[in-house]
Amino acid sequence: MDLGLEDYRRDLSKYLKENPILEKVPRGLQAIVSPDKGMPEGTIFVLKQLTSKNKQTLRNRLYPYVVVYVDQDGNLVYPITEAKRLLEHIRLITKGKKEPQENLVQRFRQLSKDGAEMRHYSGLLEAAIKHLVEEDQQSTLGALFGTGGVNLFDKKVENLDDFELICFFVVLAEGER
Repeated sequence: MDLGLEDYRRDLSKYLKENPILEKVPRGLQAIVSPDKGMPEGTIFVLKQLTSKNKQTLRNRLYPYVVVYVDQDGNLVYPITEAKRLLEHIRLITKGKKEPQENLVQRFRQLSKDGAEMRHYSGLLEAAIKHLVEEDQQSTLGALFGTGGVNLFDKKVENLDDFELICFFVVLAEGER
């Protein structure tokens, strides 16, 4: 248990007990949220890693889950190793919001043609996975040249098939981009 993330686990556990229907919600749902001041529009993906890892899971304190925030151009907003900061950001932009923000939902519908045109978000998901693959490769190289060993035959993160999309947050500002 990571004491720094214990409060998130406790909050989530309590929320799931109060809202048991959430256990039956299908994967891949999205929510539309507004960014915090100074933060860019983009998408926050919550993924579940399907490949096995050894010591490298210590770098991801949420394993097997991964949280990635990319801006509209596919650039990382938070380093992948900053999961706690990103969770704090998600908490900030979602706390107390029980109803959809209609103006943001309407903007999303317009941008995505009522959800029929999701290529942009698919591209952002691919960019997020690319960042995860690069992080995995850098971690493997670091292990090769570090004092610890690395299992070269362990299954590595390679592409989208190594992850399951749990949900995502489309981060949109109130006005037009």
